[in-house]
Amino acid sequence: MADANEMGHVYAEVTFLGPSRTETRRLMVDTGALYTWIPASLAESMGIGREELRRFRLATGEIVHRWVGYVTLEVLGKRAPTIIVFADEGTAGLLGMHALEGLLLEVDPARNALKESDAANAYQCSEPPGLEA
Repeated sequence: MADANEMGHVYAEVTFLGPSRTETRRLMVDTGALYTWIPASLAESMGIGREELRRFRLATGEIVHRWVGYVTLEVLGKRAPTIIVFADEGTAGLLGMHALEGLLLEVDPARNALKESDAANAYQCSEPPGLEA
């Protein structure tokens, strides 16, 4: 289920299908964030491995380094693999655009809620010279 609170933020029930266990959390949807962020202890408790250390620019402009891992998640009955960030403890968590696009979900501004996208974004380009079939 996804809904909005009185401040206009959209929240979604997100089920993480980790290698060790499954966990459901209510996360704020953040269309300004690329990846989904959850506390590192939650990711570790589900058996999600730390795959790569990446740089992130916070809203304050500060650059931080955080580990990322991979997990399948489910929102509104749709499942897809996605990248999660091992966030600091005390982080409430958020659902980012990479997961939303993988699930073919988007924010409906009229209802201030999540909805299914009518189609995935695709880009058409001509093939570079020499690659024609």
